[in-house]
Amino acid sequence: KVLYFSGLSYLKLAKYRQARSCFRKLISYYPHSKLIEEGWLRLADSYFLEGNLSRAKVIYKKLERNTSFNFLPTVYLRLAQVCAKEGKWQDKRRYLKKIKERFPLCVETKYVSVLENYGDYFTIQVGAFNKKKNALSLKKELSKRYPVYIIEEETLEYILYKVRVGKFKGRNKTKRVYRKLIKEGYSARIYP
Repeated sequence: KVLYFSGLSYLKLAKYRQARSCFRKLISYYPHSKLIEEGWLRLADSYFLEGNLSRAKVIYKKLERNTSFNFLPTVYLRLAQVCAKEGKWQDKRRYLKKIKERFPLCVETKYVSVLENYGDYFTIQVGAFNKKKNALSLKKELSKRYPVYIIEEETLEYILYKVRVGKFKGRNKTKRVYRKLIKEGYSARIYP
């Protein structure tokens, strides 16, 4: 338990190397632990959160092959997220469909609709505001040089106005525009 929860703590602190060390020790030294499945999943998550999609994908695919794995909905969700980040839209939809059909009552289904709502394109978020006038101001500033739009995301407490640039099919074009925005001093993040 100590190794798993230490790894989880490191994961939450974005100390991915230390988290992996804990999860690997758990997997190696305690292969019959009740937390072994979570250990494998969190090991993959450490790579995913770090942005190393290829290493994460290898582990998620290994977990996917184990049909008795207790956390398959999470594995499918992560694989859908990886596919989205790679621009593999058809594969993304296939994994989301598996969650909806095989595990309709699981927690992950609420994230399915979020991923589906992102659409099959890349976009760059340059701001998020709780005041619409701030979002409109940034949109006006950017609209001279970029295709920009605002999406409204409603939570229980407030509405968030997210300013986004472009709807790109390819990741390379997205990265070029992203780098340009960063160079111009904007805080930017590529979605999905």
